[in-house]
Amino acid sequence: MKIEIKSKYLVFPVNKRLPEKRLVLRCGEKCVFDSHLRLDGKSPDGYVYVDVSDFSGKTLDVFSGPDMLIKYNTSDQPEKAYDFMRPKIHYSPKFGKLAQPLSLFRKEGFYSLSYNSDEYRAPDNNAVSTVQSRDLLSWNEAKPKINFSADEIRGTLCTSLKEYVYAEHTEGCTYAVMKHNGYSEPETVCKVRLPGENGDAQLLCMNVDGEENKSVWILYGAHGNYAVGNFCGGTFHTLGDAGRLDYGTSCLGAAVIYDKEKNRYIRVACDDSASRFNGFCGQLLIPNELSVVKNGAEYFLCAKPIAELDKLCGEKNVYENVNVADGQTVCFKLCESAYKIVICGKKGVGKIDFKLFGIDFSINSESGFFEKGLKYAPLSSETDTFEVTVICDSSSLEVFLDGGKRCMAFCEDFCDYNTPSLCISADGDNIVISRLEIKKLSAVYR
Repeated sequence: MKIEIKSKYLVFPVNKRLPEKRLVLRCGEKCVFDSHLRLDGKSPDGYVYVDVSDFSGKTLDVFSGPDMLIKYNTSDQPEKAYDFMRPKIHYSPKFGKLAQPLSLFRKEGFYSLSYNSDEYRAPDNNAVSTVQSRDLLSWNEAKPKINFSADEIRGTLCTSLKEYVYAEHTEGCTYAVMKHNGYSEPETVCKVRLPGENGDAQLLCMNVDGEENKSVWILYGAHGNYAVGNFCGGTFHTLGDAGRLDYGTSCLGAAVIYDKEKNRYIRVACDDSASRFNGFCGQLLIPNELSVVKNGAEYFLCAKPIAELDKLCGEKNVYENVNVADGQTVCFKLCESAYKIVICGKKGVGKIDFKLFGIDFSINSESGFFEKGLKYAPLSSETDTFEVTVICDSSSLEVFLDGGKRCMAFCEDFCDYNTPSLCISADGDNIVISRLEIKKLSAVYR
C-alpha cells in the first residue's frame, strides 16, 4: 500500500479491545514509523496521529503485520481526542516532541517547565516549548520564557568557598566543577568522573535526612547517576563511589530545582521511550521529591513520587498476608485506570511473579532483586524486608525500591486493558506477601 503525503498527519483509527498489529511506514529505505497499534477501521474508539510533515510531496510505503486493509485519514490540525494509548496521569504534548527538559522554576504558585521540542536540533527559541502547572501533574501550555538573562548568576553559592559553583561537561564521563564570584571568569575547581553520564549535569547542595545542620553536594547527571561530595580546602572531595538512581530504560534528561515554598527538591524527567514505542510525542515521568540519606558511611540520593500524586488516589484496597502457593496464581481484578501499588514482604522467601495489565515483572526475594526482562535492581540494602512501589499508567510502568534509593521507568509496553488484573504467582516455593496496597488513581488528561 502506498500513500502520497499531502497533509501534516496521517490518522489511523484504533480500538483498545482488538489485538495489536504492527504498522510500518517507510520512505524508500528510511523508516518513518514502526509501532504496534490496535488498528480498527469499523468501530474505532480512538485515533493515532503520525506526523509525516517532513515527507510532504513524497510517497510512503505502508506495511502491516498481519497483513490487512489499512484505513486512514489525513489532517493538518488534530481535532479528535487522544488515542487510548496516551497517558492518563503523565503529561504528553499534543504537538511537537517532548525531547528533553531544559529548565524548571517556581514563581507565584506556578511551576514552569521549558523543554526541547525538537530532539534533532540544538535548543533555540524555535525548538523550546513551555508548560505550566500548579501541582506538577496537570500541565498546560504557556508562553515561552528565556531561561537566562544577563543579570542572572550561574550556579549556587557555596558558603565554604564564598563563590558560586556549577558543573560543566567536558568529555566522556568527565565533569569540571567550576567556580566564580559573580564577576570573575569561571575557573575549574577540579574534575570529577561520573560513570554512565555524558551530558548536562547539575550541582545541588542538599541536607542529609535525620542529621541536623549536615549537608552534602550532589553532582547529578542527566541519566540518574550521581556523585556525593563536599568542598574542602578549595577543592571538591567525593564521599565514596558514584551512585545510581535510575535502573530503567526510559529516563532521559532531568531538571531539578529547590522548591522554597514547600522546602523540597523536585526532579522532572522525560520518558524518551514513549514516542518510540507508543506512537505519540513523548511524556514526562511522574515528578519526584529528592532527598539524601546516610547508611553507615554511604550517602544515597533517594526519589519518591511527589506528594501531590496522593490527591489522585481514590478507591484503596489493602490486603494483609497474601498467601500464594507454589504453582498457583492469585488474581485481583482491576479496571481501566492508573494505579499505585505497594508490595511488602520478606527477602529470602523465593521468587514472586507478577502480571499487571499484561506487563510481566518479578520480585526475586531469594537473590534480592526486582526484575523486568533483562533489567534488574536491588530490592533493599540494609534490611531483610522489602517494599516495592509501582505506578502503572496506560503508557508506562514506574518502580521505586528501597525507600527510593533506586527507581526504574519502563515504556516498552503500555498497559493492556484487555487483561484488567494483577496476577501473582509463586515460583519454586510457597510465599507470603505481608502487605499489598492497590490504589486507584483518577485520570488527569482523560
